[in-house]
Amino acid sequence: MPRARLRRRSRISEEVKPHPMVVNMLTKVEEIIPKWKIVPTKNVIDTAFKDPIKRETVTLPFFVLHGEADIVTDPEVSKAFNEKSSSSDKTIKLYPGMWHGLTSGEPDESIEIVFTDITAWLDKQLL
Repeated sequence: MPRARLRRRSRISEEVKPHPMVVNMLTKVEEIIPKWKIVPTKNVIDTAFKDPIKRETVTLPFFVLHGEADIVTDPEVSKAFNEKSSSSDKTIKLYPGMWHGLTSGEPDESIEIVFTDITAWLDKQLL
C-alpha cells in the first residue's frame, strides 16, 4: 500500500504524531533498516488484528470504553471496531473530557464512574 494512502488511513491520534519532517526522516531510516518499525503511521486496528477478517467476525459480547480526549489512541479506532464487529451484544461508552488512563489516570470521581459502568455491564451479562 502506498505510504500516502497509509497515512490517510492512520488512526493514531494526530496530537501524538511527530512533525512531518521527523516522519519523513524516520521513513528513510526505516527503508535502510526495515526491521525497525519506527514510522507512527499505521492504522491501529490493522496492527491489532493480524487477520483482518477476525476484527469483523468478533461475535462475543464486548464493552469498549474510551476517553474522548484520549491523545494516545484515537477514539475513532474504538468507534470503528464497534461498528465493524458482528457481535449482537456490543456496547461502546465514550467518556467526554477523559484521557487514556480511564481506570487509573483520571480523578477518583471519574474512575468511580468508569468502574460503575464496567460493573453494570458485567451484571447485565450475568442476567
